[in-house]
Amino acid sequence: MVAQKQIHRALKFARPVVAAHFDAHATRVILTKMRVQYQIFSSDLPQLKSPFNHVTLKIAVDTLALYRALRTNLALIPPFIDNWMEGQFDSWVARKVFAQPTLHRLYRRWWFGNVNRADEASGQRFELLPSDGDLFYGVNVTHCGIVRFFTRMGAPELAPLVCRGDFTIQKYLPPGVTFARSQVIAEGAPYCDFRYYITKDRGWFCSCI
Repeated sequence: MVAQKQIHRALKFARPVVAAHFDAHATRVILTKMRVQYQIFSSDLPQLKSPFNHVTLKIAVDTLALYRALRTNLALIPPFIDNWMEGQFDSWVARKVFAQPTLHRLYRRWWFGNVNRADEASGQRFELLPSDGDLFYGVNVTHCGIVRFFTRMGAPELAPLVCRGDFTIQKYLPPGVTFARSQVIAEGAPYCDFRYYITKDRGWFCSCI
């Protein structure tokens, strides 16, 4: 069962995207259909123990609900994903943790470690690369639950769109850090290569991850 809070937030992210392309009546119909989708596929959702795997799955679930409500119209999915990603930083605490270098790396190390210990077939698996030179840190995603979920639900085309959403939140990285990636599992690569590089202001830098 999908929590009502998750559904409410997903509808909030979807509403402006849908309203920009449809009239008020059509918008209400599409959002109602989106809400119904959660009931339709709730029994197909994997049961995950890791809270971080659960958080990661949320964007896949919400994206699929909108996609089906739109009758597989891909055009509105990227702006919805952008809104969804931005919405994860709608609290000052989230922005502070992500933007402060030490807190950021400690939080991410906690995230990767929790997921790897859970070792869930429907979740993620990570290989953490420590700081080195201009590398703030890196992580290889060696198993992607999002790709697995979309494939199982018959919508593998959505996975690359969700992956591109990672670039939306790079503005929340610590100052002087930039995000780069050259490949993703969703597009056929053996792993996703997330890299975070220090581009300026090394005064705060310390090798602690």
